Amino acid sequence: MKGSSISDYLQQAKFIADSLVAINGPISNTDLVSSVLKGLSPDYSMFVTAVINSPPLSEFLDLRS
Repeated sequence: MKGSSISDYLQQAKFIADSLVAINGPISNTDLVSSVLKGLSPDYSMFVTAVINSPPLSEFLDLRS
């Protein structure tokens, strides 16, 4: 994520997820959200903690808001 905006980062994650669907290798929402959260910089640690500690895990589309 370094050097890109959060919006660009999420857009890139969505592109990768969509590409996996296109080749018949979809990723689950849980795996996608987990991967996105792991890739965020330490600046987002409070956000990551809040999302992880508020089960159920958010939908990917909800992360944007």
